[in-house]
Amino acid sequence: MPEFILKKHITLCGMMGSGKSAVGRNLAQKLEARFTDLDHYIQDQENRSVSEIFELYGEQEFRRMERIFLDRLLGSEPHIIALGGGTISSKKRTDEIRKYSTLCFIDAPLTLILERVQRNTNRPLLTDGQGQLKPEAEIMRILEQLSAKRAPFYRQADIHIQPKKGYTVDKTTKILISNLYDHARQANDQAPE
Repeated sequence: MPEFILKKHITLCGMMGSGKSAVGRNLAQKLEARFTDLDHYIQDQENRSVSEIFELYGEQEFRRMERIFLDRLLGSEPHIIALGGGTISSKKRTDEIRKYSTLCFIDAPLTLILERVQRNTNRPLLTDGQGQLKPEAEIMRILEQLSAKRAPFYRQADIHIQPKKGYTVDKTTKILISNLYDHARQANDQAPE
């Protein structure tokens, strides 16, 4: 892999269940780069799960922590970072992230995301007070609302890929790498000599 792809961080954004973590790990392996899942990093730093943080402190406090920890990661050696689904929630934050990284939007269809998130009860926005998943129709409604709210910010990404049902992590990663090459070439072509 040419070094110019990792001159700055590669950050992956998208809805929960879009494949950011799986693709990020695979991408890091292929680029022989470090990988950080922001949610896991926060859990390690706080010694609590994201669900526990939400339950104890609320979403607003979690988002504050998320900003602090992401800023720390963006100040480190360039590597691959999978953002949380709600990390990007404003144009200002999107611009800040893009300043230090190549932001990539993994835009999986909501039907595929629904299928994936129903396998995981560690998503605080989709569970009831007892840690049980909400009914499927309610989860889909939540996903639609979150997508409508977040998509305008996700779409400001440098790279936008749309994995389809049946795509493997490896296929999605290869599509992303191709897009990263193209993006890096364009940036090099536009750089002043």
